[in-house]
Amino acid sequence: MGGNSQLLDGMVVFVTVAETLSFTKAAQVLSHSPSYISKEMNQLEQRMAVQLLHRTTRSISLTEEGHQYYLRCRQIVDDANLAQASLSRAQHKPSGLLRINAPEIIAESHLNDLIGEFLNQYEDINVVIDLSDELVNIVEESYDLAIRIGKLKDSNLIAKKLMDTRLVTVASPSYLKRYGKPIKHSELNNHKCISYRYQPNPKVWSYTIANGKEVSIPVTPRVVCNNASLQLSISKMDAGIVRMPLFYCQQAIDNGELELIFDDYPSAEIGVYAVYPHKQFLATKVKVFIDFMANALAADY
Repeated sequence: MGGNSQLLDGMVVFVTVAETLSFTKAAQVLSHSPSYISKEMNQLEQRMAVQLLHRTTRSISLTEEGHQYYLRCRQIVDDANLAQASLSRAQHKPSGLLRINAPEIIAESHLNDLIGEFLNQYEDINVVIDLSDELVNIVEESYDLAIRIGKLKDSNLIAKKLMDTRLVTVASPSYLKRYGKPIKHSELNNHKCISYRYQPNPKVWSYTIANGKEVSIPVTPRVVCNNASLQLSISKMDAGIVRMPLFYCQQAIDNGELELIFDDYPSAEIGVYAVYPHKQFLATKVKVFIDFMANALAADY
């Protein structure tokens, strides 16, 4: 089969430059000189007949064409690394850069305590963690995995459940004393609610009632925000009713700062998942992190 013998030349260099945005830093990562990196990039652009980088005396950035090429090259480089690693996987320690996307609520409740332990256990793994409650495309953004909470949308991602939790409705005792504790879900219409921005509709809270039927309750949020820590603080300051995963507000319930509402009704069960792109060979660094998190969370709940 015929082909272009130079097809992959410079690809690793380009991916490293795209991720460091520096010839000097790329040279350090690849153990080459900055002049070698610059030469490789010039040759790659000449072969491609397209400008991949914007260069100034102070900075480097990707062109639109460079960004699209990077997304494809990143996958090819990852697959090449996996192909090599798969030949002797049992003999290799987990290593490399692990790129993780996670919601802030998971960082505050779990990663703050666990990530250091993971790094101590796997000394050859380096980690980049981006915290965002907004769903991102982990393939386009080049993450190895993401942690997601709640019902997963249909996608081509592989999901592994890390733990189960419940979605609960809570408010401070002082708020409930002042405004009354709702007994029926429909009574939320008359209360000050604190909604999460990234739920499907911040003005509608869904519940499952005793017969298994799901009901949608319209609410008029006094606050809509994209941060669970802020939601929790506002609720503890007697400013409204909030709905969130039990693991995040359990301590506030235990110490009396918050009180469960609708505890006579079944609570919505939700999962916490690790999701990652479908690949024939799962990188060892990804596998050990998922297993580590699953074991740690299972021990807590």
